[in-house]
Amino acid sequence: MFNYFFKDRSLNQSFFEILGQDQINSLVDNFYEVMESDHKAKECFELHEIFEGRVHTDSKEKLKAFLTGWMGGPNLFVEKYGPPRMRARHIHIKIDEQAKEQWLYCMEKSMQNTNLYKKEKKKLMNSFLALAMRIRNA
Repeated sequence: MFNYFFKDRSLNQSFFEILGQDQINSLVDNFYEVMESDHKAKECFELHEIFEGRVHTDSKEKLKAFLTGWMGGPNLFVEKYGPPRMRARHIHIKIDEQAKEQWLYCMEKSMQNTNLYKKEKKKLMNSFLALAMRIRNA
């Protein structure tokens, strides 16, 4: 089990409980919309499998499944793909400081449409930063 069970609000709610599956799905959809359309994320976008000018649907579904479990919900990713081992899953892609920063930029922009409080967004961004730093490999 790899749930981090981020707690906030009443200290009894995970981010999954605060956001719910629909908002997590929207967060990921918004994340990729930013990546696909914002020139500030060009290099990060180009690291993905592209189909008809957009990030392939499989990548989006995997991130939705991963974030669902990572935020304290059902372990959808583990059930379908096995243990996350995110660094190992990304080792074939050159993820340098620029790609890491662009990924974080897209995630921060995508969080603007959530119901998270400012302090919760900051806490979640810090967790995304820690994740991105573990995946960086160049």
